[in-house]
Amino acid sequence: MAFDISKWNECAAASRCLLELVHRTQQRRLEPAQFVAGHLAKYPHWAEAPGSADLLVTCELIRELGLAATARTSIDPDEIIRESKQPGYAGALLFLERWPGADDPRRLDHVEHCVLATGFDEKFFKVWNPFQDGTASESPWSWKSWPKLEMHGLVLSR
Repeated sequence: MAFDISKWNECAAASRCLLELVHRTQQRRLEPAQFVAGHLAKYPHWAEAPGSADLLVTCELIRELGLAATARTSIDPDEIIRESKQPGYAGALLFLERWPGADDPRRLDHVEHCVLATGFDEKFFKVWNPFQDGTASESPWSWKSWPKLEMHGLVLSR
């Protein structure tokens, strides 16, 4: 079965964040097609949804990629900020469960999306956000959006 990059872009937000973190912290690039091919035996569902990862699969990949020794979840943004200032902090993935609706931004649709936290301050957190069209952007998000988007973080430590 040939690798479908459009399916990867649609399904693999957490995996794309992990590959971006590998690039930023280990100065190496992993190609999505090779990454998926190397994991099909362990994650056969990747044949239909390449790179799709729930929390358990994400944690397995973090360990395998050598990104962290521990990963803790938190729904408290203050805790994530505190953790980001600790020695051994290796990064944070932020999982969203709500997103403004395409036809009505006041309505929040259910989603399963992941972004990579790249910085924090008192008013904003900066994220690398992979889009389903294959692009990504880095931008600041207001902490006020945290509860509205029903976010939780996975904090990585060495």
